[in-house]
Amino acid sequence: MIKALSVDVVHANAALAARVAGRSCRVRVVHTRHCCFPTDGKNKFMREIMGIGNRLLSDCVIATAEAAAKDLLELGIPTSKIKIIINGSDPVRTVGEAELNAVRDGWRIAPNAFCVGICARLVACKGHDTFLRAAREVLKQNDAPFAFLIAGDGPERKRLEDEARALGIDGSLRFLGFLDDTAPFYRLIDVNVNCSVGTETSCLALSEGMSAGVATVATDYGGNPKMIEDGKSGFLFPQGDSHALAEIVCRLEKDRALLHEMRRGAAECYEKCFTAERMAREVTAVYESLF
Repeated sequence: MIKALSVDVVHANAALAARVAGRSCRVRVVHTRHCCFPTDGKNKFMREIMGIGNRLLSDCVIATAEAAAKDLLELGIPTSKIKIIINGSDPVRTVGEAELNAVRDGWRIAPNAFCVGICARLVACKGHDTFLRAAREVLKQNDAPFAFLIAGDGPERKRLEDEARALGIDGSLRFLGFLDDTAPFYRLIDVNVNCSVGTETSCLALSEGMSAGVATVATDYGGNPKMIEDGKSGFLFPQGDSHALAEIVCRLEKDRALLHEMRRGAAECYEKCFTAERMAREVTAVYESLF
C-alpha cells in the first residue's frame, strides 16, 4: 500500500510493523507516544535495545506531553528527534435544552442536581476508585442533590458497580457505558473530573470538556499539570486523594461565582491550547521538516 499510493510519510501510533514497513519502503517515518509509563521496570539492556530500535525506525517521535517526552529520553531517543505536540480535539457540539432535558430524564437525574462526571475507560489506571470514594464523602457532607456520572466501559465495570453499592452511593451514581455522542454528557455536567494514576499525557476527555466550558478537576499525574493552570483553568489534586477531590467538588457547588470563573477559564484554555486545528498545524510542520 505504501508503494502503491506513493506515500511520503508513514505516521504510526508506535506500531512496530508500520515503522518497519515504512523503513523498508524508504519513506519518512514518524511515530507518536500517547502514554507515559515508568521505565524503571525495564532493565538497562532492554532500554538500550528499545532505544536503538526507535532511533533506527523513526525520523521523528511525537510526544503528546512532556511526561511522554521524558519517557522517550529514558528509552534512548535523542532530544533532536522528539517533538512535543499536545493532543487537540474538536469542540463539543451545542445541545439544545429539549435534548438536554430528555437526556437528563433518561439518566434519571433531578433537574436541580449538581452533576459531577468522569469520562474514561473503566480500567485501573483511570482511578475510578478515587472518584467513588470522593462521591461518598461529598454525599455525606451535603444535603444538596448531586449526581455522579461515569461515562465509559471496560473490564473494571462490575467491580466498580459492586464497590458503589458497598459504599452506599449507587442511588446517586450512574454508569452510562460507552457513549457514541459525548456532547450531552459534557453539556450536562458541572464538573469534569480526571482521576488518572497512570498513562495520562494530554487527555482528550479534559480538552473536550474544556471546549464545552466545563469546570475541570484532575490529578497531578503525568501531563495533567500542563493542561490545567491550577486555580485559573481548573484545579489539580494529588493522585489517589479522594478527600482533596471531594473538597474541591463541594467548594465548586457552594461557590457558584468560582464555578463560573473556572468554566470561563476552561473555555479560554481550550481555545488557546487544545483545538484540533492547532494540533494539525503542528503535526503538519513536523511532516514538512522531514524534507
